[in-house]
Amino acid sequence: MSKIKFGFADEIIRFTRSQYCDGYAFRMSQVEKTRDDLHVKVCAVKTDTDTHLIYSIDSAGLSTKYYRLLTDQITALTGVKRENISLSYIHTHSAPASGILADMPVDTDYYAYMGEICGNMALRALDRACECTVEFAVLPEKLINARNRREREDIIDRRIKAAVFKNNDGKVCGVFAHASCHAVLQRDMHFSADWLCKLNDLSSDEVPFMFFQGRCGDINPTWNKGEDIEEKTEILGNELAIPVKKFVENSSDGESLDGEIKSFYETVTLPMRVFDDTEMLREKVKIYEEKYFSTPIDDVKKRFHLRDMQWFREMLEKTEQGASNDITVPLQVLKIDKLFFVFVPFELLTLTGNKLEKMLADKGYREECIYVCGYSNSIHAYLTPEEEFDFGGYEVDGAAKWYNVSGTCIETERKLLAWYKEKIERI
Repeated sequence: MSKIKFGFADEIIRFTRSQYCDGYAFRMSQVEKTRDDLHVKVCAVKTDTDTHLIYSIDSAGLSTKYYRLLTDQITALTGVKRENISLSYIHTHSAPASGILADMPVDTDYYAYMGEICGNMALRALDRACECTVEFAVLPEKLINARNRREREDIIDRRIKAAVFKNNDGKVCGVFAHASCHAVLQRDMHFSADWLCKLNDLSSDEVPFMFFQGRCGDINPTWNKGEDIEEKTEILGNELAIPVKKFVENSSDGESLDGEIKSFYETVTLPMRVFDDTEMLREKVKIYEEKYFSTPIDDVKKRFHLRDMQWFREMLEKTEQGASNDITVPLQVLKIDKLFFVFVPFELLTLTGNKLEKMLADKGYREECIYVCGYSNSIHAYLTPEEEFDFGGYEVDGAAKWYNVSGTCIETERKLLAWYKEKIERI
């Protein structure tokens, strides 16, 4: 049985060209400055026969086009194929536009350059790869300043998971942190990792602190609009960063990871919402045409009416043509001895994340070793849990317009869960 080796690297993305900001539809002017540095971090995992690259990226996510560009760049520089690359995004709403928010101008050069950074730092991490011991934990501290924004306070994951990697000399060479938290405080025209910048403050190229976003599609930070943003950033950021830092400082030698790296990667077609009421769609088109044409050009509502108008026009056209609304997405799981990653290419809500974690717990995987990551690889929509459809709201209906998809349906989650269940059984 071969030892598994780990190497880490961290790099700041510095790109001076003016760009637009992701995350909020009302941001229609170019970014003014960088509030705090955006990072890319990588963990290179290798055995004698396999190599896998795991990234934590300060971005809202990537559309299929830019996901493919980024991974193609990594493959060109490292030789590691797309199916052995995992991209996890912290989902800050203050990173450059990435193609997931419809109609926002995207700078392709930025993502080509990011891919170049990712490839070169992977080479650095691979060169550093060594045998490590790892200590895993669910930390005693919780994310207190968080709420279920659908007013379902019993459905929220407040846990912080962490892992510390040490080389044979006992030196820390990398840290994982995993939690479910929406980075949505910063709303000005500045690039920022939002309050997750406090974890970046602990990170360096020598010891990267990598963050893996969880099931936060229905979770928001708790804060009052009158509160100072900088002060709230400190509070929220330290609620995560300080427990992780304390865990690292007090960590023991942990346990070694042996054996094979096992993974599955497949592009899967998932069913999406079907419309059959063309009259309703025509009426909606008329309503939003009237709203759009009657709204002044300098009123931000005009942009929202444009998105509604365009979306209903497209849904009507596809319905009249009998075209499919189904989407094809990359699904991925990764097992590194006792550590198990599930990478989900959607905005993941709490209930679906809970179902995926239970699958792994039922197979005997330890809670602290299970990382269910939403916002991974290419991002396609909000994935609505079956139980949530009766509640309606943005996660069921509104978000689909900004992702320019028809929206998920009950069968979307069912088919996705079936794929992961079958792969977990096989792995």
